[in-house]
Amino acid sequence: MNVHAEAPVIGLAVNGQARAYLVWGMSQPAWHLAHDELGGQPVTVTYCDWKDCARVLDRGEVPADEIQLAGFADFS
Repeated sequence: MNVHAEAPVIGLAVNGQARAYLVWGMSQPAWHLAHDELGGQPVTVTYCDWKDCARVLDRGEVPADEIQLAGFADFS
């Protein structure tokens, strides 16, 4: 897969290791949530294409299968 050098990414660095998650890929409904391990730390990366926002969670001891996505709630 060729990725354009200026493609938007969610960048993450932990304990000297870095990784980039393609915003385009994470904007697809099945991929709004990514569980990973980086620099020896379990992390979860989330992305919302409706609000164009990302969050990274340090999972600690929480197993990946205990973190799930929910639907959109508009509290306005």
